[in-house]
Amino acid sequence: MADNWLYTVNDVVWRVGARDPHRAREIGHLADDPEREAVAELALMHGLLLDLVVDDDVLGREPGWPDVAWWLVAPSSLHDADDMTALPSCVREVAKQLRARYPAFQDWTVALDETETQRFFRSSTLHAEYDDLIRVAEVALLPLRTPDMTHVQPTVRYWSSDDNIMIGAYSICLTKQPDGCALVAHVGIACPEALAGDNSAARRTGRVSVPLLVFPRPAEPLFFVQITRGTRLLELEHFLRQQPQPLPDLAADFRWVSRSPERLLNAVRDATSAWWPTRS
Repeated sequence: MADNWLYTVNDVVWRVGARDPHRAREIGHLADDPEREAVAELALMHGLLLDLVVDDDVLGREPGWPDVAWWLVAPSSLHDADDMTALPSCVREVAKQLRARYPAFQDWTVALDETETQRFFRSSTLHAEYDDLIRVAEVALLPLRTPDMTHVQPTVRYWSSDDNIMIGAYSICLTKQPDGCALVAHVGIACPEALAGDNSAARRTGRVSVPLLVFPRPAEPLFFVQITRGTRLLELEHFLRQQPQPLPDLAADFRWVSRSPERLLNAVRDATSAWWPTRS
């Protein structure tokens, strides 16, 4: 019988993995479009969501871990009501088709991932808490995406929790630079009072200079948008030097704050209108 908490979530995450002993693939190829998009469509046909693809040279170094893995989110309604740990037929079918798609891979495994199920549940909780901000952010920021990034879905990622406080982040991949690094917009709140004091999760994330999502939400949050280069803080004057065409010096405008989500995202849209790659 599954742990009781599994019966309280709306979605369960399954990991499909395989070994690639002969290095039949190009590292990173499975996580890029169009391969990722093809698997995402396959998952969707069976009522599943492709949450994550890991295809690098690190995962397989861990004992017992595959070289490549796909994490599939299955609604709890597709599971056996008496045993949530039983493999649902939809996940089994997607795994079967992945084996046919990548015949050079070996040692296929399908496993319920309790850690990622908890993370997905908590990420969904954070998303619901900031739904008003996220909806406004997507209206303003999704049009800024260049065509090569439209397959990368905006995500809320749960990080950690302590003392009844959950912390995560929301990000939208906007465009890829000539050197391959992506520009990412992070949306959340700035310097939340919830992170003050001795909270250990706060201490771990307090030095991270990106907007955060915090549950429970502070009463009067200061909403915050920041554009970063990959996972590192983007120094905008450096970013401008990397562009093939001269752009105005917007070094002071790579972060925006406001008490109003609407005013905040309007400011972002106005500031980027003259120089963003998707704008004329």
